[in-house]
This record gives sequence, structure tokens and C-alpha cells, in this order.
Amino acid sequence: MRFWNRLFYLGSGKGQFPKQPALDVKGLPGIGLTDLVAPAGGFPTEVPVSFFKVGGMRLAAVPFEMTSLAGFALKERLGNPDNTLAVGLANEYFSYLATPKEYQEQDYEGASTLYGVDSLSCLEELFGTIETAGPEKAVAPRRFDAGPAATVLLGPDFWGRNGIHRDATLQSPFLSESPLPQPLPAFEWNDTKPENGVFLLTQTASSGWAAEAENEFRLLVELVDGCAQETRSNSETGGSRPRKCGTKTWSVAWLGRDPAGSSARHRFLVRLKGGEKKCSEEFLSGVRVPAAGLKEASCPPDVP
Repeated sequence: MRFWNRLFYLGSGKGQFPKQPALDVKGLPGIGLTDLVAPAGGFPTEVPVSFFKVGGMRLAAVPFEMTSLAGFALKERLGNPDNTLAVGLANEYFSYLATPKEYQEQDYEGASTLYGVDSLSCLEELFGTIETAGPEKAVAPRRFDAGPAATVLLGPDFWGRNGIHRDATLQSPFLSESPLPQPLPAFEWNDTKPENGVFLLTQTASSGWAAEAENEFRLLVELVDGCAQETRSNSETGGSRPRKCGTKTWSVAWLGRDPAGSSARHRFLVRLKGGEKKCSEEFLSGVRVPAAGLKEASCPPDVP
């Protein structure tokens, strides 16, 4: 099923109107970079939609995150809205889909509607063609063509990776009204997913190092950067697709504290695949830790 490329162009209240192209010069039509960086042909021209009837229920599957009003409008268009369910984010992800009035407001959902002000009516027409064609007794395998690879990749490949691309940490909500020491004891490592757990080690006089697991709710484990190290093979990517990620950056922070007056020694322990372990350097309760986080250190021989 196809959307028409005319939806991308300005004029007569159609297309992306009233949105001003992001990289064009206001007041000087045709002068800008929008057509070069984000041409109409660079957006998928095929939109996968499906319509199912299961008993008395009807399911309309679309690749959009629809607003409530857009979902209601689609169900009304399909008839029998009480027994019709609009299923979003199905088979693909094409951002949001808003009603024409919501699109005119250009709030978050409207501004994120890729195909312009006529998107909803065009989607309704697609479902109309499905109803006209009638049900399929056997569904043959189909390959969805998302279109050509982007000529210009606006992202880390374009701007260059640096610190601003790291995700914002979740630590701040715990610190705003918290009696916990600041900064929190934290440790970062680059590797694959910590398959076998993340632990806080506490040194005891009787039994060496005791481990507290993250499921005891005092350890905050986060994926900080989903592509800490990038690898690129021209034969694999053709020079136009996103780089492959070799490792990820993870972080663990301790959200607890020792009883007043105690001075226990602690470390973080990360257990990876194949029995590999990573440990942080030691830190003492009640002693300020570096704001940049703890460094990696050798794990003690008696680590459990």
C-alpha cells in the first residue's frame, strides 16, 4: 500500500503545511537544504497495514503511534467501532499519526506526523482498499521495502560521537530530596550485558567479601551508552548504513548507606558471560567518592 509523495510538498494547505521545513530559509521558498537532506523520496513510500477479523472482533494494525482521536476516527471509518481495535506500532515504526486539527497545532504528536496533514485520511483510504479486496484465505509471505538507505545520516555518524550523546542518568531523581551522600558511589564498564548480575561487595571481618545483589533494590544499574565502541565494515554497510556497535557502557550506583559510625569497605562486582568478572576500586562508607566514578581494579581473590 502506498502513500503519495505529494503529501510532502507545501501548497494549498496540503503536504507538510503549516510546518516550516527545518533547513529552509523562511521567506525564500526553494532556498534551503531540506530537499537535499530529507527529500520526499527518502521516506518510505510503502506503509504496511493489516486488517483482521477474529470472531466478532476486528483488528486494524498500523505502523504508527496514533493519538487517541486518530484511533477513534479510524475505528469510526471502519465501522462497528465498539468491536474494532486499532493496534499501533505493528510491523514497522513510522513515528506518530495525528488528526488534521492536531497536526495544525504542531504539538509533539502533530509535529512528529511524518506524512503531513492528510496522513489520517490517506490511511483510511488504505483500509478501504483492503475491505474492497476482500479477505485472504491464505496469506503469502511478503517483503516490506522500507526504501533506499539515507544519503545523509543525521546522528552520531554525522555529528561525531561525544559525551552529549550519552543518556541522561537516572541518579538525579534519587538525589533531589535524598539524605544519600553526593555524589553516589558509581562504577562504569564497557562490555556486553551483565548476564550474571551486578553486586555490591562489603568486606566483613568474619567471612571476607559479602555480596548484595541488584534485586535487593539498593543498586541502580543503567545502560548509559548503547554504542560505546563502533565498528564499521564497508563490505557490510556499503558506506551508508549506521555503524555496528561493538560494546555498550553500563553503570551501577549504590543507593544505600551504612549505619552511622561504621566504616565498611565496599566494591562493585559485575559478572559477565564465561565467568569473567569486573570489579571497581574500593571505597569507604562515609568518605566522599570521585564525581567521575570509581575506576576499575583487580577483583580480590576471595570474591564470592
